[in-house]
Amino acid sequence: MLTRTGTGAADLAALADSLGIDEEIDWPPAHLAPSAWLEHVPFAFWLVKALRPSCIVELGTHWGVSYGAFCQAVERLGLDTRAYAVDSWRGDAHAGHYGEEVFAAVSTLNAARWSGFSTLIRAEFDAARAQFAAGEIELLHIDGLHTYEAVANDFHTWRDAVSPRRGVVLFHDTNVRERDFGVWRLWRELAEAHPHFEFHHGHGLGVLGLGDDPPAPLAALFEAQTQPERAARLRALFAARGAAVRQRQALAEAEARRRDGDAAIGSARAEAEAARAEAAAQRLRAARLEAALELRGAGGGASRAAAPGSDAVVATLAEEDWREAALQALRAERDALREQLDQLRRQLDTVLASASWRMTAPMRAVVRRVPTLSRWAHRSARLGYWTLTGQLPARLREWRARTREWREARARGTAPPSLPATAALRVAPPAPAIGQGGPADRLATLEHRLAHVEALIEAERGRVDYALGAVEGVPARLADYQAARETPEYLAAFEAEEPLVSVCIATVNRAELLIERAIRSVQAQTYRNLQIVVVGDHTTDDTEERLAELGDPRIRFVNLPERGPYPRPGIARWQVAGSNAMNHALSLCEGQFVTHLDDDDAMAADRIATLLAEAREHRADFLWHPFWSEGPDGRWRRIGDGRFQLGQITTGSIFYHRYFAAFRWDVYAYRMDEPGDWNRLRKIKLLRPRLRFVDRPLLYHYAERNQGPFVAQEGERFLE
Repeated sequence: MLTRTGTGAADLAALADSLGIDEEIDWPPAHLAPSAWLEHVPFAFWLVKALRPSCIVELGTHWGVSYGAFCQAVERLGLDTRAYAVDSWRGDAHAGHYGEEVFAAVSTLNAARWSGFSTLIRAEFDAARAQFAAGEIELLHIDGLHTYEAVANDFHTWRDAVSPRRGVVLFHDTNVRERDFGVWRLWRELAEAHPHFEFHHGHGLGVLGLGDDPPAPLAALFEAQTQPERAARLRALFAARGAAVRQRQALAEAEARRRDGDAAIGSARAEAEAARAEAAAQRLRAARLEAALELRGAGGGASRAAAPGSDAVVATLAEEDWREAALQALRAERDALREQLDQLRRQLDTVLASASWRMTAPMRAVVRRVPTLSRWAHRSARLGYWTLTGQLPARLREWRARTREWREARARGTAPPSLPATAALRVAPPAPAIGQGGPADRLATLEHRLAHVEALIEAERGRVDYALGAVEGVPARLADYQAARETPEYLAAFEAEEPLVSVCIATVNRAELLIERAIRSVQAQTYRNLQIVVVGDHTTDDTEERLAELGDPRIRFVNLPERGPYPRPGIARWQVAGSNAMNHALSLCEGQFVTHLDDDDAMAADRIATLLAEAREHRADFLWHPFWSEGPDGRWRRIGDGRFQLGQITTGSIFYHRYFAAFRWDVYAYRMDEPGDWNRLRKIKLLRPRLRFVDRPLLYHYAERNQGPFVAQEGERFLE
């Protein structure tokens, strides 16, 4: 909206009225990416409103900033427009050369948001010309290779496809006069013969009128070119609005860098904690060996009498030279861990002392003042904050209290059977008093602590075994997996010509997102032999009817008769909501490979084909990949660097052999303060699957705008 105060503002408002400029120039862009076109997005919104074209064609799309602006305007205005983006998506000397990730990103974005009227044509410009009739195009945007010869060829090749009555052609980079850019030369030639208007900001944008009957707002725009004062005001207006879009994108990038910095700090702290824990474990093992050697050297009968069974412990040790070598190896490993810990501390100090960390201090202050962002930032930094402020011991005491509560519930027979026994063992029981010191006491204490650690290991194995569900043809116990990997049934998945792949989707009351984003992206897969399993978590909308309308025999939909039980709304619910529906989907899988998709996310078109090829080539039975994640500001960033750890992998980024479908989501994982998907993945990793990281983002994880899975339904049962 334009505020009308003062004489100059009144003149600008009058100019805006003559062109029909209104709130569209302040629309927030739906799609942002690094691009020289960002500063022309507000003009694109206005142009589509003013021209209301029946057909839009763009030559040269790259990340889709300009094309996304055209499509957003078409969608928001409700126009009956067909839009086409033509590009090879390989890049050129001016845009730079790039890989498949660009086309995959644009393709997924288009499929998720504008597939109802928009089509991507992956072809050279000249080859695509034959697909359009003469005079069909009312808005043509030329933004390919920017040499004079290339842009002149594009214009003359496509000119007869432009409407002779209402046609408008856009040329980007009319204000770039360096290297071999030549758009400015062609623009100067064309501007002498046709109505036009040129913007100088954002590398220049030329608007050429080829139609003899343009709409009134376009006629007013072309007339303004002949009136220097009006033209200057108009350029200043759109330049200011374009600068705001540029700043929005810059802020999004800065926020992404800040989040990456926070993540790096969190990762460094986590690695440091892991190194401390490992060093402690190594010290325990070294102490046990030292104690055994000390006891052997003492040779006193009284000591052995004080600790029955000590002879058996010592007898299990190897010969003296082996013990010495083992002790030296443990000490060397301990020293290496200490060095690793020192390195991690130095890395953390470097991050905290960096200029970027100091520069983003104001931004962190802003985050603290915004409630929503503040809550998010606080949750992301809980562990680091507790550690730095000395609260970690209190939190551990709280955890132990929860553990004692669970143990008491188990004694009463009221604890859930799937709650891991590991939780009850996190607090070691006190060692029995044996004597007043000496080798026997020391060895007994070490043996007691070692038994506790071994009990933890056994309990963890028990968790894995309990997690296995009944899936036909799949091993039901942990011990069966290693042997199963050599059976013909297991190997058949890698040797089949076109193995069936099951795609599991859980949903609740989000039919529009489910179908237009998730299902459409699955249907667009280049690999076709799919089973699409959709399970409604007691959904009450028209999901079933809308899926039936698709008429796709690969889709199987089941709606659960009731929801839950899950924890009451809160962080615990976020951790495990949807577990029942996802487990039911796994029970329906018939594929030799399995993958997952959230009902509001989308896959790259070649995701399944890519992962299946990797699995077969490398005989990998568990694969994962990075993914694009949309932040609340609309900015996309890559997540996942190959580390198999929380925060780097998500349910929608995994692809695995059917045998791992036996692992189910544990609805009680929240009691371990652990998200259900990560709880499941961590258990799977205990089997030591043949892992394969595919270093290419193949999933688009959208920001949560409708908390469907996390909102409780009327009459839902809750876990207490």
